[in-house]
Amino acid sequence: MNTRLFCLLFAFCLNTSLYGQSSADETIEDNFTVGEYLYQEASYDIDPNTAYQHALSYLQIAADYGKVEAQNYVGISYLNGIGYVQDTQKAIDWFKKAVEQDNADAMENLAVAYYRDGQPTAESMIWMKRAVEKGSTSAMNKLGLIYYLGNAVPVNQEEGLRWLTKAAELGQENAMINLAGIYYRMGGDANRAKSIEYFKLAAAKGNPMAINRLKELGVE
Repeated sequence: MNTRLFCLLFAFCLNTSLYGQSSADETIEDNFTVGEYLYQEASYDIDPNTAYQHALSYLQIAADYGKVEAQNYVGISYLNGIGYVQDTQKAIDWFKKAVEQDNADAMENLAVAYYRDGQPTAESMIWMKRAVEKGSTSAMNKLGLIYYLGNAVPVNQEEGLRWLTKAAELGQENAMINLAGIYYRMGGDANRAKSIEYFKLAAAKGNPMAINRLKELGVE
């Protein structure tokens, strides 16, 4: 934990207001910094829901003042019912605020918010493609799976593999894992070699699933 974060947490724990001691921009950033740290630690708390609510009390301030990363946190929390009562429409509203700032993560999150019964919709595809255009590798991975599996679109395995491969080349771990699984299921020595290659790439990034899978396959 860096010194500034420690000081901020100490001040907030004492309920000491930083308003009036800092500029408006610093206040927004301070609330976001504290909120993000608490949010990331909340799952380890004995009472995670209360911990998430505490984190969101800071993130909400930053979101209200237009901090795009905080708006994504608030939207995700509403979408998944983390710290807030689950509310898809409120999630969509917050993602749209972030999208207005041309944020790729928000575009991807908005695409997911438009899923129905776990499946992408036409509206989802619009926003997923926009996120891909902005360079989101996570969205590339999702778009690749959509095409490969034929969710909301006709099956197009070639297009699916193209996007999964592009995402993997850009370092997206989930795309590496997905490609490894796809090639392994295809069978044959050449495809198995490709599968192991992608597992190794993911393992090199510390991915526990890839590390375990390589052990199961007896690959050093």
